[in-house]
Amino acid sequence: MKILTSLYETWDLLAVGIVICTTVVLGFVVFFGNVKSATHKTFLGFSVLVALWGTLNYLSYQPIEIAQAFAVLRFTLFSVTWMIFFFLLFAFSFPKERIGLPRIFLWILGSWTVTISLLTLTPLVLERVDSISPEGTIASAINGPAMPIFALTATMYILIGIVLLLLKTLRANKEDRDRFL
Repeated sequence: MKILTSLYETWDLLAVGIVICTTVVLGFVVFFGNVKSATHKTFLGFSVLVALWGTLNYLSYQPIEIAQAFAVLRFTLFSVTWMIFFFLLFAFSFPKERIGLPRIFLWILGSWTVTISLLTLTPLVLERVDSISPEGTIASAINGPAMPIFALTATMYILIGIVLLLLKTLRANKEDRDRFL
């Protein structure tokens, strides 16, 4: 009975662990399908960052010291910034060997991502813990003045990426469209 109780108490860790491992394995399987392809490289980066985000997100809900949990929460937002950046790069490059954007645009996009990701580690995005749950985890935090900038960046990267993938799929010839879906 102790084994079942222990398994029940840690099922979330098991589920998160399986998802993280599967995500990373999928990323590497795709990458090794064509190591020169920008689509495959950006998908691998996206997959690894999804795994990092999943790990940090899991840790942020564990009953640990509040200062440590708040730092993990900030690093979770940091990883989200890079995860959506790689999603956007994946959408730009899909299904080609190269990203196909001018270098200046990539440099500006990368610089903006660096700036936003560094802001997530400061009180400008998350100021402080607002409340703590009875379990000892962070229930809510006070947003800083730069939170709307982070949120707008994240929303735009995701929406642009989804629209690009949809347009590329709809504009593809029938053979490619069937392959994409």
